[in-house]
Amino acid sequence: MAASWKQYYGAKGSILASGGIDGWHLVSTSPTESMANTSIQKNEDGDFITASKKSSGKRLAITETWKPDGDTSGAPTVTIGDINGTTAVESASLQCPGTDRPTLTITGHVHETTQDDNASCRHIGDTIDYQFTMPDDAYGAADPFGGDVTGASAEEITSSTETATIGHVDEYGRTGEFLVGCSRGLTVTAHYDATTDNDCAVGDVKDKDWTITSSAKPTTNEGMVKLSVDGTKYIPTT
Repeated sequence: MAASWKQYYGAKGSILASGGIDGWHLVSTSPTESMANTSIQKNEDGDFITASKKSSGKRLAITETWKPDGDTSGAPTVTIGDINGTTAVESASLQCPGTDRPTLTITGHVHETTQDDNASCRHIGDTIDYQFTMPDDAYGAADPFGGDVTGASAEEITSSTETATIGHVDEYGRTGEFLVGCSRGLTVTAHYDATTDNDCAVGDVKDKDWTITSSAKPTTNEGMVKLSVDGTKYIPTT
């Protein structure tokens, strides 16, 4: 019997522990397999000794994208960090253009081999559930600062990006295979572009978690005054 078309067509294989996000659908996945460590020796004449070649630490890196189903799709919440023994979600980013539905991009990795095939070789760090800021009706740009920062009003923002990244370290054992990994501390960065003559001061935002790291106000003789703002906040994972 011929295989179903579903075997060969469509987006498959989310890294998420839950397997999905309510009100959102998987658009694409991009798994890339690699070796963390590869070595080869050279002989006395400076040429490669092919028999000496050795690789270890097989690793699968995954990037996947999601889109909302429609107007009623809610703000996505992503579990970031060490979601199981050999899998880690390292970052998630919500891009909100002014003329389309938002796109959620998630990156992570899976260790496919462990030192001495030992089940105790695993990720031991934290996870954190992070909820992104969504535009009304799941369409157009959003204020990624959630109204905590002076500058543009919500209707003046023309595009925005909100990215959450957890610190992650992997260590490899006596023969270069995965030994232990750990995720700690979430860094959130936000950016928006707006059409406005308002200003946004750089520095720490009083009584809020955000620090405004840059604020640009370009002008041109053939266009409106613009404002571009970048900010960062740090969230403990314990």
